[in-house]
Amino acid sequence: MVVLVIVIGVIAVVVVILVEVVIVVVVVVVVVVVVVVVVVVVVVVMVVVMQNTSISKDSTIHFYDIFDFYPTKRNARIHDCVRCRFTMMKKKKKKKKKKKKKKKKKRKKKKKKKKKNNNNNNNNNDNNNKTKNRNQKKKKKILTKSHNANNNDHYDNKTTIK
Repeated sequence: MVVLVIVIGVIAVVVVILVEVVIVVVVVVVVVVVVVVVVVVVVVVMVVVMQNTSISKDSTIHFYDIFDFYPTKRNARIHDCVRCRFTMMKKKKKKKKKKKKKKKKKRKKKKKKKKKNNNNNNNNNDNNNKTKNRNQKKKKKILTKSHNANNNDHYDNKTTIK
């Protein structure tokens, strides 16, 4: 009986010690994880802030638009200097999107039209002249003697133009 009590007591002590060790290990791991996360966040914030600010010789912090707003009366800690305003103006401007160039359509060369009016007029004039000439020739036709060696007395009906 005494031996059983001693064995049970030893087992209980070992179990309690193991549970305490596990609890301690878990707590340590949680603390380490929290510390690492905090350190990482702080480092990231510092890097962002350091990139966007610079401290000049007179120990004024020049603010370079971290939260994208202009210095105003509400934010009195941010002073309004030309350097800061200039950088903010620079950062405020958005890049314009480039417009796609439209392809120019090739223009077809216009065919030169023939001047029909002038040609028609010329043709008409020519035709008119031809008819006039024809009429005049008809008027001028005269029956003349044919001077044949064989028949001097015979009149030929051939027409000649004077």
